[in-house]
Amino acid sequence: MRYSHTSRFAMQSCDTAEQFVAEITAATSAEDRRGGVLLVGGVGPHDLVVRQAQAELRLDHLPSYWSHATLILNWQNGVSLDQVIGAEVALDPAEPDKQVPERNGVTLCRLARYADPQRYPNLAFGTLCETKTEALKDAIEQAVLTPNRDRLRYRLWEWLGVWKRYTFAPARAENPVATAVPLPAAALCEYAYEAAGIDLTPGATAPNACPELLWNTLLYWYDRLGQVSGNLKAWSVVQSDVAPTRLPLSISLEAEFQEARSAVRPPRPRKRKQRARG
Repeated sequence: MRYSHTSRFAMQSCDTAEQFVAEITAATSAEDRRGGVLLVGGVGPHDLVVRQAQAELRLDHLPSYWSHATLILNWQNGVSLDQVIGAEVALDPAEPDKQVPERNGVTLCRLARYADPQRYPNLAFGTLCETKTEALKDAIEQAVLTPNRDRLRYRLWEWLGVWKRYTFAPARAENPVATAVPLPAAALCEYAYEAAGIDLTPGATAPNACPELLWNTLLYWYDRLGQVSGNLKAWSVVQSDVAPTRLPLSISLEAEFQEARSAVRPPRPRKRKQRARG
């Protein structure tokens, strides 16, 4: 992953999943939410392996907050979360019988599945707003619904096999991130946005799309989304106490050095003891 500038995007931070959903629906329209990217961080065994695998891409080598990504296709106002429809390539799909090779591993999903804070404590959502993005969202949606259009480049079904093997036996298989095998969930998002002429992973130095790269795009590479970058809105809720196991430090030592230097006090001169005269 390339070095990025340090101007962090002003993402709205939430304390709970309920607040997360409420703030998104209050600040956006149904059209705004269409085509948005949902990042998910789970604490199940496979989720934790995926999160650890992405430490390869982080300067601090800590596990990622994220284990999955979903594209939102339909999020109407006033509906329950089980009526919010998304598309994904999941390692553990809600309906395994519908994850088939002729659909390149893509299945539909419901947002309600990821609203369980015990299993999925971390959520983030980024979307392009304003009416002039409608044509872009149409292109994103059509690409998702026809997942074989660029199958030679986006081998989502094949990559599922690589990542599933790794999540079941990470000690016996090479990290897919290190061998430039994208996580298919993130690759689906990249594929769909590419159809709209938007590069979702401008910070990547290899074809290894994963949730951590999408997260970095939202935080640091947002201005590389082209003319629509000014329309980006994003929210997050991070509650997991599993990863990171410590807070990452700044990549610069400047502030720490200045603080340490200001704390230095020159030694006081020692007073010479006077000897008593006999």
